[in-house]
Amino acid sequence: MARMSFQCTVSGPGYGFVYVMSYPGSDKVKIGHALDPTERALRMGATLAPETPVLEAYYWCSERREEVERRAHELERESRHKGEWFKTSVESAMLVIERAAEAVNVQLQLVFDNGRKPDFKNMTKDERSEWLAQQRRTKANRP
Repeated sequence: MARMSFQCTVSGPGYGFVYVMSYPGSDKVKIGHALDPTERALRMGATLAPETPVLEAYYWCSERREEVERRAHELERESRHKGEWFKTSVESAMLVIERAAEAVNVQLQLVFDNGRKPDFKNMTKDERSEWLAQQRRTKANRP
């Protein structure tokens, strides 16, 4: 499981993360789920893919992450490209994940957003350290 410093509760089966990934220069994003989205991106990059995808955002789900992902795929079906890839923006995919969680009554917490910097003054020292470490890992995996 990802080592994160944030407030969460584990309230049922299927806890974990729902994420958005992309490839640099692509107009498509992947909406998926995993216990460790960073590890998932690294595994994808180790396949026949041309490069490691960029982890754009991920949310903590207290339960039923697969159900949230499935509902997000249903909500975004008009922009489906192939499998879990959608021709949409990162921001749109994030909104779809939030709507999907609301539809299946699962609480989410945004843990990481590659597009915005977090509010450091409201973070603990450990949270700041983890955020900076995540940024270094993400940059190290980019070409």
